[in-house]
Amino acid sequence: MPAYGAPGAMVLGPDSNLWVIVNRAGTTPSSAVSRVTTAGTFTDFPLPAGAGPTRLCAGPDGNIWVAENSANKLARLVPSTGALTEYPLSVIGATITGLSGGPDGNIWFVEGSANRIGRLHP
Repeated sequence: MPAYGAPGAMVLGPDSNLWVIVNRAGTTPSSAVSRVTTAGTFTDFPLPAGAGPTRLCAGPDGNIWVAENSANKLARLVPSTGALTEYPLSVIGATITGLSGGPDGNIWFVEGSANRIGRLHP
């Protein structure tokens, strides 16, 4: 990992690259999702200020999904373009502790602080 960020959760993406949450202190952007190729090339996809990413997964739709706990949102990152779409969660402060793409095409997540399981149909 380059010296500019602290790595977090990691997942193998649908594009056969590794995708890693990168958190930075005192920099702009303060967080990103980084694609790491098999050749060791890093490409950052910045997240909005205050996102506070904690989890990510490869979705059944071919995208990377990110739990933005500090922003109380799920975000879809399109690997080919870096386009980011955010989806607000209905429970404030839900704290996503698990995130997975399901065989039904949905994104499933555990809202630890809310004591429930959520589903997002993208």
